[in-house]
Amino acid sequence: MPIQANTFDDFKKLLMEGATLAGLRYLKGDIAPKTKHTPAGWHDAWFDHSIPGYFKLNCFFKVPATVFDTIKATNWSPYSGKLCLKKAVYRPELGRKDKGTDGTVICNGAATPASMEVMGVIGSDLKNEHFETALYENRLYKPPQLNLEFKLLSNKLGASGKAEEAFAINAHVDKG
Repeated sequence: MPIQANTFDDFKKLLMEGATLAGLRYLKGDIAPKTKHTPAGWHDAWFDHSIPGYFKLNCFFKVPATVFDTIKATNWSPYSGKLCLKKAVYRPELGRKDKGTDGTVICNGAATPASMEVMGVIGSDLKNEHFETALYENRLYKPPQLNLEFKLLSNKLGASGKAEEAFAINAHVDKG
């Protein structure tokens, strides 16, 4: 059952509450690395710490069409407009095919003031880390779903060329 947010302000408030809770759970350290955790009674979110150095709160929202359109039009980070299309491929590490990709990266990159309003609840001196935000419209879902991801990333890169550590809030947003 997704979280119902009837206004854009409600949506932002719920995201800030999620970011605060995720930050506290990360600091407490009670969600073990290499695990996923759904707190008892939760049907709309879970913690994912299954990838080393990556801690994420996945949460699911249902919003009215006007709020969906506002989320889509908000300047969360620099505009991208990149189209993404990739067939599903077998991933041995997962033991299954991935979902593939069919969508548009609406914005991606350094967090803007709109993003910082949400993620600002997570403390950082911004010397060894930085905030990024991405908004993706996924057409594999009918009707399309928005994926809004807020990240606090280490400036230190790992062997993969990606941030050595990342903390993320990933909001999946459905219209309805």
